[in-house]
Formats: sequence, C-alpha cells, structure tokens
Amino acid sequence: MNWIGNIVLILVFTLVVAFISYYFFGVKGPWESYWIKTILLFLFLLAASLWIRPVGPTWYGVQWLVLVIGALLFILLLAAFSSSYDDSHKIPTRLSLMERKRLAREYSKERKAMILSIGVMFWLLLLVLVIIIAAGYYLQ
Repeated sequence: MNWIGNIVLILVFTLVVAFISYYFFGVKGPWESYWIKTILLFLFLLAASLWIRPVGPTWYGVQWLVLVIGALLFILLLAAFSSSYDDSHKIPTRLSLMERKRLAREYSKERKAMILSIGVMFWLLLLVLVIIIAAGYYLQ
C-alpha cells in the first residue's frame, strides 16, 4: 500500500508543478504540450523517488526534498530546450517569388527533421524512464 500512496503523492505534486510551470512561467518544453510535459515529469519524479535516498525535512511522513529538487531540475532542463521564438520570419520579403518559395521549402524540410528528432527523443526518454522505474521496483 505504501507504493500506491507514493505514486498518488507524486502524481498530485506533478500536477501542481506542471500547472504552475506551464501556465505561470510558460515552460512548455520542446513538445509544447502540457500533458506530455506532465507525463514525463511524473515518470522522472517517480524514477527519482525510487533511486535517490530520501533526504531533508519530513512533512506528513514524506521527505519532500527529492521531489522538489527533481521537479526543479526537470523543469529547468525543459526550459533550456524550449523554443523561445519562431524563426519563420527570417525569409526576406525582398527576394523574388521563386527564391522565397525555395527558402520556404528548405525551412519546411528543416522543421520536419527537427519535429521527427524531437519525437524520437520523446519515445526514447519515455522508454528509458519506464525501464528505470521498472528496475527500481524490481530491485526494492
């Protein structure tokens, strides 16, 4: 029953931190989705709670320092990888129509490659976090 309480506590903490960081501080991460960020944050905090020895003050029987530091670390990493602006305006307007279309196609190809790499990184990160969590529960 203790592991269920731990998961519920981490889920509540994750929802609070994800809401605050997404809506108040604008940290969206490279996927720019609230739910993807929330799922990854939950898995990250669950893995951290399984592998890092609890330290710090106890509040209602829970040592919160690992969760707080883990959440801050994850949010800062997502903020570092968040896109800060849209660079589609970099195509000059004084070029001929043919040149603008060519540059737009090149920009579109680069954008598609970036989206594909971010998608691959999401699934890889998800897989690694699930393996870390499964190993943590198996070795307990």
